[in-house]
Amino acid sequence: MLSREKTKTDDQRQDVNDYPVKEQYVLSRLLPEYVSLYRIELNSGKYEILRLDANTNARQLAEKDPHPAENFDEYVRRYADNFILDEEKEEFIDWHLCANMKRRLLHEEKLTYHYHSVSKEGKDSYYEAYVVKGKTDDETFNAFLGYRNIDNILYKEKEIQEKLRKALDEARLGNEIISSIAAEELSLSHILNAEGEKLQYVLGTLPGLEAAAALDEVMQVNQSVQETLSSVMEQQMLLTGKLASAMSAPILPGPTGATGATGATGPAEGPVGVTGPTGPTGADGPTGPTGAAGPTGTTGPTGAQGPIGPTGATGAVGPAGAVGPTGATGATGATGPTGAVGATGATGATGSAGANGAVGVAGITGAAGAAGATGPTGASGPTGATGPNLTATAGFAANTQGSSVLVALGGSPIPLPNAQVLSPDITANTGNTVFTVATAGTYQISYHVNTTVALLMGTRLVINGVNSIPSTINPVVSTSNFENQIKVTLPANSTITLQLFTTIAGTAILVSGGAGASLTIIRLS
Repeated sequence: MLSREKTKTDDQRQDVNDYPVKEQYVLSRLLPEYVSLYRIELNSGKYEILRLDANTNARQLAEKDPHPAENFDEYVRRYADNFILDEEKEEFIDWHLCANMKRRLLHEEKLTYHYHSVSKEGKDSYYEAYVVKGKTDDETFNAFLGYRNIDNILYKEKEIQEKLRKALDEARLGNEIISSIAAEELSLSHILNAEGEKLQYVLGTLPGLEAAAALDEVMQVNQSVQETLSSVMEQQMLLTGKLASAMSAPILPGPTGATGATGATGPAEGPVGVTGPTGPTGADGPTGPTGAAGPTGTTGPTGAQGPIGPTGATGAVGPAGAVGPTGATGATGATGPTGAVGATGATGATGSAGANGAVGVAGITGAAGAAGATGPTGASGPTGATGPNLTATAGFAANTQGSSVLVALGGSPIPLPNAQVLSPDITANTGNTVFTVATAGTYQISYHVNTTVALLMGTRLVINGVNSIPSTINPVVSTSNFENQIKVTLPANSTITLQLFTTIAGTAILVSGGAGASLTIIRLS
C-alpha cells in the first residue's frame, strides 16, 4: 500500500503502477470523474487519499486539520460532524463504516450512495459516493471510494421535468380548444334547425298550422334565413381556422430515450440564460368551404290507397301515353316486428383459476356455556386402612376463589392461598406463588388448573427459576382443564411455582368453588 505521504500531492497521487491490473482499471475509470478518491483497506481501516480536488468538503476538512485520522471510520465521523446535516448524519456514518462496506461488497461489485452536504460557507450541495471492490484475498480487502458533485445532474433533471410539465399544459389547452369548437358546432346545428322550422312555417307544413303564411311573412322569413345563413357561414369559417390551429399544435413528446454517458462535471451553478424573444403571430388560416344547402321541406302526407279491382282481360296494346307527373313520396311504413332472438353462442373457454385469497383472520372465541348443575354427593366409601408413612415432607395448596390471572407472554404465576396443608419444611412466599422445599430428595409433584373459558394458554412448573419441560402442557385453544404429574430430584431449598403462559397476552379466570387450581408436593425418598 502506498503511504499517505506519497499521495497527498497532485504529482504523487497518480503513482499507481504497482497496483494489480484490476485495480489499475478501476482507478482509470474513477480518476477522471470523481473529485475525491480514496483507497481503503477494509480489514484494518487504513486508507490513502489518492485525489482531493479544490472546492470540495474533503479538501476543506484537510485544510482545517492537516493530519487526517489514522482510521477511516474516525475520518468519516469527523467529516460528518463538519458537513452533514444532523438528520442525515447517522445514515451517512453507517454507510461509510469499513465493516459495513466490506459486508455489502462481499455480495456486490459496486455500491452507490447519495447525500446532502453543506460547506463551511453554508452552501448546499448534493454528492454521490461510489465504492468498488478492489483486491480481495485472505489478508487484504481493498476498496476504492470516490465522490462527485451531482448538482448539475439534478439541475438537468429539473429542466426535463419542467419541459414535460409545459408540454402537458399545452396538450391540455389543445384539448380544451377542441372541446370548445365542438360545442360551438353543436350550437350552429341548433340554429340551422330553427331556420328549417321557419321554412316549414312559410310552406304551411309545420305540424298544427292550418293556414299558409301571408306574402309579407314569406318575405320576412326569407330575409331572416338569408341573414342567419350568412352569420352561420362566418362562424363556420372561424371554427375551421380554430380547429386547424389546434390540430397543428405540438403533441406530447415521446418516451425519454436512454440515458447517455455521464459528461464531465461542470460548474456547480451555471448562469441562467436570457429569455428568448416571443415568436411572430401566425398567418390567418384559409377561408373555409361554403356551407351545405338548407334542408328540404317536409313532404305532405300520402292519400289512402283504394281497393284493388279484379284483373281484366288483356287489351290491345295502345299507343304510349305522355309521361305523367311524379307522384308524392309515400309516408314511411311502420317499423316491422323485432326479429327472433339468435342462437346462443358457444361457451367460451374456461378462464384460468384465480390466485388464492388471503387467509381470513381467526374468529373470536365463543362465549362460555352456562355452568351445569351440581350433581348429588355420592355416598361415603368405607375408610381404608392406614398406609405406611413414606415421608414427613408433603404439601398442598389451592386457589378456590375464581381469581383472574393476567397472563403475560413470558408466563405468569398462579397464586395458591387457599386450603394450604404444608409440612414444616415446605414454606410459601407472601404472594403464595413460590413454594420452597428445604429438604433434598426425590419428589412427586402434581397440579390441576381449570379455567372458565377455553383459551390459547398452557401450564407448566417453574423449578428453581427454570421451566420444567416434562411438566409443560403447551397452549391449545380448545383446552380449559390442565393436569400433570412429574417425579423429580430436588436439592435442598428448591423453589416450585405453578405458572400459566401463552403466545398472546390475555386474562384467564379460574373456576371458583375449590376447582380453580391446586399444587401437591410429596417427598418419596
